[in-house]
Amino acid sequence: MVDGAKGLSKAISDVFNNKVMVQRCQWHKRENMVSYLPKNQQEKYRKKLQDAYNEDSYEGAKKALLAIKKELRTINESAVKSLEEGFEETLTVQRLGMYRELKRSFTTTNILGSIMSLIGQKTDKVDFWKTSNQKQRRLQRLCFI
Repeated sequence: MVDGAKGLSKAISDVFNNKVMVQRCQWHKRENMVSYLPKNQQEKYRKKLQDAYNEDSYEGAKKALLAIKKELRTINESAVKSLEEGFEETLTVQRLGMYRELKRSFTTTNILGSIMSLIGQKTDKVDFWKTSNQKQRRLQRLCFI
């Protein structure tokens, strides 16, 4: 599960000799894509994308996304390019035929972002640390590492 970091995807493929499938975060893909659209169309396409990603089957999800892509061509080419980038990787759990089983864990990286945000609330506001080591010790105490 990745947010779209090309270096991370490449590293995963290199380490596992291309014997691994990467699932891109559907939430981030959706939000990145709609950010190119006019405000008055964002919610409409956010819902369309979410409905497409909620399709259980790979064929159904891909068909719905391709229809959205066709619509977007007349609205915003940057949104189309955003949707195309990593397109297949956003459908990995559907392609594996395991969408229902894996959707909660593998279609969004937001839980990771949420954890990092909570840690940041405790560590980012402190500005009296003199060294990185002091911050790391505090982080370890907060996370019980």
